Amino acid sequence: MKKTIALISVILILSGCSVIDAYRTSKYDNNEYMSVTQIKTISQISIPFCDARVFNYALVDQLYNSSMFAVNYTQHIPRNEDTHNLLVDLHNLILNFKARYDTGGNVSNTYCRLKLKQISAAAEQMQRVIGSKTR
Repeated sequence: MKKTIALISVILILSGCSVIDAYRTSKYDNNEYMSVTQIKTISQISIPFCDARVFNYALVDQLYNSSMFAVNYTQHIPRNEDTHNLLVDLHNLILNFKARYDTGGNVSNTYCRLKLKQISAAAEQMQRVIGSKTR
């Protein structure tokens, strides 16, 4: 009987912790979701331009600026460290892509397409994460 009571107590305590954790995370934020959607959209729009003779560097700047905005926006939102860290990782992907163009080196069409698809896929995963937050 004592074992049963102890087991039930442990189960209630553990399930209570998960409920508390749900309230300790930040709520859904339209601006976070919009920022990630903007990054995904710019990367998707940019893919066909990889085949152009000269890639439009303004698109790289748009990606960089959008990701920097998203990182800065989420930086000090309470209980939002997970989303902020994901956005920092996405920003680093974009920063590596931008650095490749900033060095003035030859960027292949394949690298351009693959990197933009990688950025788009990462942003889509983030949309799912941010979109699943409680409202």
